[in-house]
This record gives sequence, C-alpha cells and structure tokens, in this order.
Amino acid sequence: MSSPARLVRHLAVAQAFFVAASSVDLTLTGIVGARIAPTPALATLPFSLLFVAAGLTTFGASRAIGRFGHRATFVASGLVAALGGTISAVAIAHSSFALFCLGTAVVGASNATAGYYR
Repeated sequence: MSSPARLVRHLAVAQAFFVAASSVDLTLTGIVGARIAPTPALATLPFSLLFVAAGLTTFGASRAIGRFGHRATFVASGLVAALGGTISAVAIAHSSFALFCLGTAVVGASNATAGYYR
C-alpha cells in the first residue's frame, strides 16, 4: 500500500495536470469551435459540452469510485481523457465539428473525476 505522503504527491500532480489541461480547454475550445463550426452561433457548443458531460457523469464517477476504488477510476478517467483528446485532434485535422463536439464531451466526462483528486 502506498504511504499517505506518496499518495498526496500523486494526487497533487494529477490535480496540476487537470488544471493545466483545463486552461488549454478553456482557451482553445472556443477558438477551434469558431474556426470549424458550420455557423458562428455554434462556436461555443464544444466548450459547453465540456461542462454538460462533466455534470452528467459526476454521479457515475462517484459510483465507480465506490465500486472499483479511487486508483482504478482515476486511471480509467485518464484513459478516457486521452481518448477524448485523440478524438478532438482527429476532428481538428479533418475540420469535423461534430467529431470535435464528441471529443470535447468525452474530455468533459473524464473531468468528472477531477474533483475527487482533492
């Protein structure tokens, strides 16, 4: 079992990565959305989906922690975040707004666990 000090260090690093990634999301999602959206009115839809998906999956994240534990849930969440980032990158490369919305929603779903790092 990990020592409490080691666990705190790992969670602090995870929280730091989450905050850094959130800063990138907050900055670039609207800009990219404005470039590839079919209409300017939809430019911030991907940004909104980050929060909608996080809100919709927070309860599921807490249930997963209760059932599988913090470690397994946090690792799975990291994999989901990587998947969402990959989907978003492919969407940007292909100028696919719908795929970009999916990617940001997947990233938002992974963000649901970040509040449990503290």
